[in-house]
Amino acid sequence: MANTQKLDTHHKALTLNLDPSIFGSFAEIGAGQEVARWFLLVGGASGTVAKAISAYDKAVSDDLYGAGSRYVSKQRLQAMLDKEWAQLQIQLGKTRGPQTCFFSFADTVTASNYTGTNDANGWMGVRFQLQPGGPPHDLLLHINLRDPANALQQEAIGILGVNLIFAAFYQLQSKDSFLEGLAQDVVRDRIEVDFVEFRGPPSPAGTIKLSWRTWCRRVMRKLFGSRQKERPVPLPSFCTTDLSCSRRDTSATSMPLMRKFIAR
Repeated sequence: MANTQKLDTHHKALTLNLDPSIFGSFAEIGAGQEVARWFLLVGGASGTVAKAISAYDKAVSDDLYGAGSRYVSKQRLQAMLDKEWAQLQIQLGKTRGPQTCFFSFADTVTASNYTGTNDANGWMGVRFQLQPGGPPHDLLLHINLRDPANALQQEAIGILGVNLIFAAFYQLQSKDSFLEGLAQDVVRDRIEVDFVEFRGPPSPAGTIKLSWRTWCRRVMRKLFGSRQKERPVPLPSFCTTDLSCSRRDTSATSMPLMRKFIAR
């Protein structure tokens, strides 16, 4: 098995582009198409990118994803994922579905404005399959942007988005490896991830369960070292949720790497 844990952002995007079993769409609002840009930049994008879209105008966004929710919110992120995922299945399900793991990536972000008076934050998520024709799983994040400049915030969003997609397909062998992959090359002083949610079908028997609170403390300590003592990581109410970790070998589907998953 290839070592995928130490690749930089460029090579993570390229690895995904060169994987013939992964194909999906990108929908980004608010801070530029920073995640899709990586896949278009590194080469081989036709192997991964079905579509990349930005719906900046509010009327356009409402027409695509429905009105009635704030534009930077979990509800808007979920609406984006629902719409893009459904469209992907309708347009490509028959032709690519039997041999493809589909994904839909979405983010809705408010980066720093000209006056610097807004709270720079956003929602990011990916819906993905672990095997062709399999049920979808969701990974949802809420992020706070700590860089002082808009351009730096966009850069950090791009790196984090690539990390999220890459970790979804290649680094779910454990919760620790997932968060380490998610945080790679994006230090906490740049982006703070204060909400992570896994959603999907129930895990099969024999899974290893670890409380979110214990996992959050242990991994954050491992990721940020001594700074954990100086600035403790806040543990909101959702940290009491139990998560399950399951291991599945999907080599029969001709994927280049073993895929593993986490589901609730």
